[in-house]
Amino acid sequence: MASGLAFPSAAALWGKWIPTFERSTVPPAAQTGISIGIIFTTPLV
Repeated sequence: MASGLAFPSAAALWGKWIPTFERSTVPPAAQTGISIGIIFTTPLV
């Protein structure tokens, strides 16, 4: 339930924090990391 607020707020922070030339690479890399984390931690539950 908390992730519903986390993703939009992270995108807003990235828009202000990341330099313009890196905006096309950093958010996808972070989303990939989130997905990989879910894949590796799901079997632990």
